[in-house]
Amino acid sequence: MREKIAVIGGGISGLTSAVLLQANGCDTTLFTLHDPVAESSKGRPRPEFASLHAAASILPHSVKSSRATHWTSVSQQYFSLLAFMARSGVRTQTHYEVFEEKPSFIPDYLLTFPSLRIFDERQVGHPHAPRRSNASEIYGWGMDIFFCEAPEYLRFLYKTYRTLGGNISNSIPGHGGLSDYLSLDYQFYINCVGHSSISFLEDASMQGMDAPDDAMHEPLADPFKAKFIKGHYLRLETRHPAITDQSGRFVSYNYTPLPQVYRQSSGLAADVYCYPRADAWILGGSRQEIDGVINFEEPWEKDDTSLGQDETQMMFPSKDGRGLAIPRAIFDVNADILIGLSDGSLDLRKIIVDRPESLTAGMGYRFVRSSPTESIRLASSRVLHRGEKYVLHNYGHGGSGYTLSWGCAYDILRILDKIGPESMWRPIPGDTKPQGDLSIGPMLAQLTKSIKEGDQ
Repeated sequence: MREKIAVIGGGISGLTSAVLLQANGCDTTLFTLHDPVAESSKGRPRPEFASLHAAASILPHSVKSSRATHWTSVSQQYFSLLAFMARSGVRTQTHYEVFEEKPSFIPDYLLTFPSLRIFDERQVGHPHAPRRSNASEIYGWGMDIFFCEAPEYLRFLYKTYRTLGGNISNSIPGHGGLSDYLSLDYQFYINCVGHSSISFLEDASMQGMDAPDDAMHEPLADPFKAKFIKGHYLRLETRHPAITDQSGRFVSYNYTPLPQVYRQSSGLAADVYCYPRADAWILGGSRQEIDGVINFEEPWEKDDTSLGQDETQMMFPSKDGRGLAIPRAIFDVNADILIGLSDGSLDLRKIIVDRPESLTAGMGYRFVRSSPTESIRLASSRVLHRGEKYVLHNYGHGGSGYTLSWGCAYDILRILDKIGPESMWRPIPGDTKPQGDLSIGPMLAQLTKSIKEGDQ
């Protein structure tokens, strides 16, 4: 008999963990109070549902971790498999990261992209690299990346999980704290509840449910506080063809102008981005650190105009008709870049006059831990409550939930491999050749086996 596993949290991290565990023969139940797929159909998703506000490119931005490059590399292997599956919502596209000031270093995660192409201010070989009209020089790189059409990809994962025999429960025990879940008939619990992950642990920790310390497991309580990063973006609904490169691939970008054009509160330069999706183009963004605790139970609409309306802000209608103020540079810099990339055919300044309903604003919160070096917690805790049980933590991904989702889920599986009984999980038997939706379980299990063999 296989051990039962409770995966708590239905966002991208919890859902991916549930799919990978189920594909490798675990008996899982996914607990989620809100269905992100249903939530995405509402006029305006709540800002704490970060999975619904994602662009979502497979790049580890807004995260600090010594294992980010490893998780990105592992995730790319799974996305490479999914990109060949019909209706998965995963594709490849050309992406640029461009700077008007020369970067002082090249991020380690770029080493996971074999297609990496670094260019200098002359843009040799990169005619589609974005450039602000007043920029005297630009630096950066281009590469082929995976991209998820977020709503379609979430639907695909939920369908896959059900196809693999996974259970979904919208019934939350008690007050929804960890101690309530520990009273259920599971031995293993995967904590993927996102923004409330740290507070989720508090009741069980305060009740002294931690097992005696050992070298393999961490105490339940997280020593670091939660930190939230607010992100604003524009959603452009347009019939304009997506900008493509010479190979016909969609082009997306992150672009960092000079600090005097757009900067963070720290004074450092801030970036904007553009990601064409099938349902709309997503233009961002902002990364505003929020001090203190956010009470998501209070009406969050009061935050709509928190930026004020001075010369650095612009007010846009939101998807449900209410107004939302965003940094003006998100509009101005993207407008400048896009008119150049489209040879003048995509003019945001003209669109906002002729079809103002085409541009709506959105806002979401990225959640990370306040650790200066490890914003992600991926570890296990041992607890004593109606026997010995284990809590595996998978949270704090910030704006990189999609990017790191499969890599972190794989490491959860490896932790279970170490602490669980030998017969706990086994790949689902079957032909690994593509045969429609039913083949995905064996294909994921075979890929997991290959990655595991490469790690040894």
